[in-house]
Amino acid sequence: SQDGEWFHAALLSSVDLHDIRQPPVDGIQAKIFIQPAWACEAVAQHLQQEGWDLRPRFVVVRAGDEQRVMDVVSKAQKETKRADRGGSKCKLKSKAEVNVPMPSAKPPAADARPESP
Repeated sequence: SQDGEWFHAALLSSVDLHDIRQPPVDGIQAKIFIQPAWACEAVAQHLQQEGWDLRPRFVVVRAGDEQRVMDVVSKAQKETKRADRGGSKCKLKSKAEVNVPMPSAKPPAADARPESP
């Protein structure tokens, strides 16, 4: 359906989000905007373990980037004709803050070699 396509397009194509955008995560339908990638993976894993049902219209973001994501969506809504938006509306229905335990140190890169003594 056309409903919501403008919303997804804004999130997936905005240059304002390029530095925090993440590719889709297996098992999670929500859009995730968390960098670095290892932190995104930790958040996704935690949400899955806790049983969160993250649907396609959900957005997962660090508190510090929340306003930036909201601004992108608001701008897209204003720039998209009502007829092109279909029946979809844009409003924050609910919000949940989740504290996610993070590793104490950044995991080594996949191609990193252990240091020799």
